[in-house]
Amino acid sequence: NYTPALRGKAEYLFFVQRKYADAAKAYKDLVDNGSEVKIEDEMQLANSYYLTKDCKSTSELVDKILQKDPSKNYLRRLLAYCDFENGNFERGLITLDDYFKIVTPEKVLSSDYEYHAKLLVQTKRDTTQAINDYKKVVAMDSSRWGIYEDIDKLEWSRRNYCGALTAYKLYLDSVATPKATEWYTLGMRHYFCKEDSLHFQNAQAAFSKVTEINPQAAIGWLWTAKSAEKMDPSPDSIAMHPALANEYGKASSFYEKYVEVAELEKEKNKKDLLKAYYYLAYVNFVKVDAAKFNAITEKWQALETDAAQLQIITEMKAAFGKESAPDGGKKN
Repeated sequence: NYTPALRGKAEYLFFVQRKYADAAKAYKDLVDNGSEVKIEDEMQLANSYYLTKDCKSTSELVDKILQKDPSKNYLRRLLAYCDFENGNFERGLITLDDYFKIVTPEKVLSSDYEYHAKLLVQTKRDTTQAINDYKKVVAMDSSRWGIYEDIDKLEWSRRNYCGALTAYKLYLDSVATPKATEWYTLGMRHYFCKEDSLHFQNAQAAFSKVTEINPQAAIGWLWTAKSAEKMDPSPDSIAMHPALANEYGKASSFYEKYVEVAELEKEKNKKDLLKAYYYLAYVNFVKVDAAKFNAITEKWQALETDAAQLQIITEMKAAFGKESAPDGGKKN
């Protein structure tokens, strides 16, 4: 029970050797058996528990310490962090809010803002505040550039697509060689960011990277085609200005590659295959390319089960080379 020796052993293990599991045992020995234990000894035991990821013991001890001395605000940080890890999100948020009310600015850590953001997300609270918290993390620690991926997800979830795009581009700045999935995510952000007049062109460029990295991934060809299709003149425009027909079909080569890959799993890809067949049929209808038109409508007809669409195929075949496509080229 000789306190200086018990404390000296614990401090040596904690501060010098950094053997936190051994330090936790030594501090527990000190707290349980020392004759002159201070509250700081209990705090160090809580630190040791936390560093060994024993959040249950951390929370129990911190609760006891704060009941004795509520001024030990630092411990609220540990309690909130552990509440997050233990899934006690509501209490964790309340605890961290209390911590922020007391802590002086110079003692705030970037991890305080990060956990606050994560707790806000888990409790479905203020998304804007969570985003601002994440931005503070990066501002305090430039090595945490990957946090922008979390910001992107929050912006995307609230349908702020341009905000998500800005965040995701900042995230990609920290990625040396983006993977196909990351190019796909960037493409989706471009595709839906309507504030950018070139968003479909930028989306096509990003999705094309997916096809370069993984040419057997049908989804890359599909979204490259969808982006290119958005830059085609509309059927109504072609009806008013027939010369625009020469500009139609920007997505043809991409849909053809999509069909080539997606037909390996026809039932799985049926919905998008039918759209691809229709597009290619209409392109070749407009361009009066009989060989390609007949080949694609044969595939379309073999997979199509909707009576209305089967009727459109029949009408397109009958009208081929004579007039505009039935329904103005718009698929139901």
